[in-house]
Parts: sequence; structure tokens; C-alpha cells
Amino acid sequence: MKKNKILIFSALTVFCSVFSQNKKITYPYTWTTEQNPIVKHAYLCDPSAKVYKDGTVWVFASHDSDTAVDYSSMADYHILSSKDLKTWTDHGVGLSLDNISWANSHLWAPDGIERNGKYYLYAPANFNIGVFVSNTPEGPYVDALGKPLVPIDRAIDPMVFIDDDDQAYLYFSRNGEDCYVVKLKDNMVETDGIIHELTNWSIRNTVDEDPNFVEGPFIHKYKGTYYMTYPAKRYKHGTRRNKVGDEVICYATSNSPIGPFEYKGVLATESGVHTIHQSIINFKGEYYFFYHNGGLAKKNGHEAHKKYRRSMCINKLHHNEDGTLKLIEQTKNVFD
Repeated sequence: MKKNKILIFSALTVFCSVFSQNKKITYPYTWTTEQNPIVKHAYLCDPSAKVYKDGTVWVFASHDSDTAVDYSSMADYHILSSKDLKTWTDHGVGLSLDNISWANSHLWAPDGIERNGKYYLYAPANFNIGVFVSNTPEGPYVDALGKPLVPIDRAIDPMVFIDDDDQAYLYFSRNGEDCYVVKLKDNMVETDGIIHELTNWSIRNTVDEDPNFVEGPFIHKYKGTYYMTYPAKRYKHGTRRNKVGDEVICYATSNSPIGPFEYKGVLATESGVHTIHQSIINFKGEYYFFYHNGGLAKKNGHEAHKKYRRSMCINKLHHNEDGTLKLIEQTKNVFD
């Protein structure tokens, strides 16, 4: 039976206390650190970061439970903020399954954005993508439509990008092998026009010259070029679905937000937890790469389950003069 819908999220976000890694945490919870993993009080992963108009960095993160042994138990999102990438506040749960009438499991990688004084959270649930809205960036977020936004099943990993001309685009992946983009109307809760497939031959033939786009497209723009980063996997010959090894992050570029994108190389190697989910921001003139690894699980003695109990990390990203991206150094210190 669907969980109780009377849950008051504002009270949950501001006042609730929970036990995480055997510590009692009251939200909002603030701490200061310059070392990875950035978050040590909870297993937060799939960090999708955005810089809002006032210069604050907001991160929308999936939440692995302290006892997770698979990916099906992910049931809510935490929302974090920072003004300097050193002092952070976890505002607690901004959205959970309790407030999604059409879904009951699998709250995987989300994304958030601000527009016209409103805040929007795009989230996959039950392998369908919904859109949720709030008057504040930390939430609570409520279902804007009461149904999925994208009319495609098995869709995950939404990412929203607003271009310089104010046109908004929604990117997402499907079935662990395909990537799509569709325009959004100004109201941010309706799609506009056809859905374009982006998984062309170039990004299907990346690592080891085997088809390998998997999921998690993320767009950033630099000097007029659109960079799409995405988790990728090596494949054995004979079938696209025969994946081997852990995910790496690859990138491709285009002169248009709807492609075609051309593969350029590997941006980040394996993080040690099977998956790696990325986002990129320009913060005060420097670029930062957000991702997750298993550092906190290892520290807590949960290494056997680290692929399901992941932790948020940040490292610097560098654009080379020729437009390529320098391989990410996954260091303990954020600002190296």
C-alpha cells in the first residue's frame, strides 16, 4: 500500500532527526571540509550541482541507505548548499516517494534548476521521469503534474540545461544504452517538440572502440562549445548489452545543444564503486567536477557494500587550450 501522504515535508526538512552512520543528525546540518568525501554524515551520491543567480552552489543528491545492499531502496533526495565549496549545509529531504503518487521505488539520479522565481527538481522514479516544483531551492518539492513528464518508459538520469537564449533542454538516458534530449516550454513542466536521440555512432564507439554510452548525460558550455559528459562502460564483442568492468566518464562535444555530439575521450577513470555519476559547474571562474566513490563506506567498515553506499566527492576540472578536457585527478583534497 502507498505510504502515508500526510507527511509534512517542511517539518521533516527543518526539524527531523535521523540516525546516519550511528550519529544523530538534525537538519539543516552544517559542516566545513575541504577533503573528499565531502559528505560524511550520510551516504549521498549522484551529486547534480548548479550555481544559482546569487552565487550559491546547490546540489541535488540521491540517498543510499545505511543498510543498502542494492539500488532499489533509494527513496528520497537530500539537497545541499554552499557559498564557497568548503562550508556546506545539508537541508535534509526535499522530496521522497511519499509525495509521488505514481511511483513506489528507485529514486535515482536527479537534477534541479531555478527559473522565473521557482525551483524545479527533475527526478526518475519507477524508471519514469517526473518534474517537481518548490518556492525555495531546498524544498519541499511537490509533484507538478501528478504523472511522469517524459512519455518514455525505462527513462532515468534527467538533466536540465538552459542555454544563453533562455531555451531549456531536458536530457535523459534509457535502458542503460541510449541518450535523448527534448526542449522544455517556458513553464518548465511541459516538453516542446520532438525528442532527439543523441546516441550516434561516435559516442557508441568510445572506450576500446566498443559501443559504451550507459547513462547520466550532463551538459556544460565552454567558449561556445557544448560538452556532454556521461558514464560509459566497456563491452565484450558480440552484444551491446554485455557490459564489463566499472563505469568511467567520457565526454563528447557539439556546436549545438541537440547534437550531433562527437566523442573526445575519457574524462574520469573508475571511482571504485561500479558506478560514477557526474556534474560540472563554473564557480567563481573555476570549474569543478562532482561525482561519487566508496570512501565513506570503506571508512565505516562497509566496504563489502560500497557500490550501494556511495559518497559525494569534488575535484577540479581543467579545459585545455585546444578545447579538450584534462583527465580528472580523483584526489582527497578538493582544491588540489
